[in-house]
Amino acid sequence: VNALNGGGGFSVSGGGAQHHFRLNFTHRTFASGAWATEGRNLSRALFPSCHYVVNMGSGCPSGDAFFIEQAAIAREAGTIAVTNRGPPELLELAANDHLFSIHVSSDKYPEYAVTQYRFRGVERIAIIGEDHDNFFFRGVTREAVRQVNSSALLTLATYATIQSETDASAMRAVRKGVRAAIEARAEVLMFSGRAPVWSELLNITYALRHEHTF
Repeated sequence: VNALNGGGGFSVSGGGAQHHFRLNFTHRTFASGAWATEGRNLSRALFPSCHYVVNMGSGCPSGDAFFIEQAAIAREAGTIAVTNRGPPELLELAANDHLFSIHVSSDKYPEYAVTQYRFRGVERIAIIGEDHDNFFFRGVTREAVRQVNSSALLTLATYATIQSETDASAMRAVRKGVRAAIEARAEVLMFSGRAPVWSELLNITYALRHEHTF
């Protein structure tokens, strides 16, 4: 942005004149898992001096509980909060009147896939998804179920939830879910979850490919 207009920054026309603005960035980090001991105080100290606070989330697969607190700190500081995160539940809980997201409804991700399946004549869909404390995966999982159930042409053959991230119970849940989807002869298997469980799902479906393929 600052390199625009020969280094003048972005331009705004007003009052018959052209104005240029450059952005000044301040970057602070805290160790993973250290929100309570580092991140909270860093936010309180920094936000009052900023016009915008750009939050990078916790990374796509991680929980966003601390962003809810950051949005509250930004509100108290009179600062506009900006996030790259999109679960509606997260934005509602953040409860900041001046909060912007570049993607305000990531729950809608399954809608396009379900639409394509319907157009291609698919009838039976199985869903395995994380439905725990992560706003993104929980939203995607529940929306996938809603999209299938709301279609007159699709049947939710089986539905299995994962109530943790990557522990043994999650692996058992995905194995059980795949087996149920195969027994139901689902044509499509939709999955929402994290890489370790996804890898396990791929291993299972590959091992059983002679019995059934989705």
